Amino acid sequence: MENMYGNEIYDVPKNELEINLPYTFIRKSDIDFSWSELYWGWMNRFISDETLIEIAEQEVVNDIFSEETLELASIMKSEIFVEQKKIKDLIEKIIDENLLRNKQFILNCKNKYLFAIASYLYQNSLSIECDQGYETILASIIEDFRAPSKSAEEFLFVLLEWVAYGIRADQELMEPWHVFLEQQHTCFFNEWNEK
Repeated sequence: MENMYGNEIYDVPKNELEINLPYTFIRKSDIDFSWSELYWGWMNRFISDETLIEIAEQEVVNDIFSEETLELASIMKSEIFVEQKKIKDLIEKIIDENLLRNKQFILNCKNKYLFAIASYLYQNSLSIECDQGYETILASIIEDFRAPSKSAEEFLFVLLEWVAYGIRADQELMEPWHVFLEQQHTCFFNEWNEK
């Protein structure tokens, strides 16, 4: 894929805004995350320890779990800090480590998490305080992800133009933001949810 960032497109996001997707959002979302994708998100701090444990608990409730998932689900939230190594070891037994070096997997993760984060912010835009304006926040997020898709790149150009001209119009942003989400969803939904 031709991209304005070249090979940097595969760089790991820094997540300087410390965005963390809550379990309730993930559960209600129409995106399924594999354990390898959850691990990628966890390593990049988009998924918390608590969220991983809650996902494992849900798999146990749904009776679709491995021994490692059951053990992960049994970690008490009060033990998370002490059990960091155990959490990492358990997840690493579940995932396919070869995927973590696969460029296509990395791009898929970046597009999936970018969509999830942008969707989460969109759905909660009225309840999340944003001093900088969403155009600045979204531009920062998409740049951090290195605009991993054509729709992300196009939306980034709009956002950067608004930022450059000092346009602060959160309501006017909602329509192009929604269009971006629809384009990401249309382009990648089937690919994301392949099992």
